Amino acid sequence: MSDGTTLDTSIWKEMEEFFSDDGGLQDIFCLDCSHTDLLTLLRFFTSGRFRIVVRDGKRDEVSLQDYPKNIAAYFTDVNDTYLMTVFVGECALNFWLYSGNGYVELDLDSRCILHEREFIIICEFMKAIGDLISKKVNFTREGAPSAIFHYDPAVQNMFPGGEKRE
Repeated sequence: MSDGTTLDTSIWKEMEEFFSDDGGLQDIFCLDCSHTDLLTLLRFFTSGRFRIVVRDGKRDEVSLQDYPKNIAAYFTDVNDTYLMTVFVGECALNFWLYSGNGYVELDLDSRCILHEREFIIICEFMKAIGDLISKKVNFTREGAPSAIFHYDPAVQNMFPGGEKRE
């Protein structure tokens, strides 16, 4: 996934303690996202670079015969919530397909990040989405208001801490 730029992932030593095999979820989120940002991310997720699965609110798998052309239509159906699972390396990130909340959130099972190698893959993914929509990408414990670390596309690097969500 690397675009050739060097990403400083040396914060792994500081972050390693946040990943465990307890099954806890972590969140990757971007604040102040527009509908256009969401559609841009959908096109990226469905570009063929990732394996994806989409399920409806009843957890039934949804046919993607028209994908990726019609995948954006899932956002316009206010009566249903859809879940897209994006597989990044061996990690499954759950992306809830609903609009109107102003931010993008992907849930990550922390058990998939056991070594620096997996951490780097997730950091590269965060960089890719941050660069794509020109937003900071934050990593936090499930539901926590403050980020543990983040990627800032303005300076093209990872840093401890990050934005706070309400």
